[in-house]
Amino acid sequence: MKAQIVLTGSQVYGPATLESDINIVMHVEDAEGLKAFLEIKRIGITEDNGPGDSGEKKNTTFYFRIGELKFNIICVNSELELNKWEHATKKVSRA
Repeated sequence: MKAQIVLTGSQVYGPATLESDINIVMHVEDAEGLKAFLEIKRIGITEDNGPGDSGEKKNTTFYFRIGELKFNIICVNSELELNKWEHATKKVSRA
């Protein structure tokens, strides 16, 4: 599985704490394939893919823990969407 990722959230632009999760935005063609991969690796996930604020389908997000670390993987289906996340992260990082 080939994927492009952007690390975002307080781990990037701070201030991160011991309770902070790790937010990863990932451009994937098939969120179900990523879900199957995580399940094969026996990573217990929670999935959120409900409607967005304006009723459109929003990005699928997987939440899970590995030990004490908390992860959020936000799956986007286009490079444009990934680039928006990257731009916003950079903008907040400079603030």
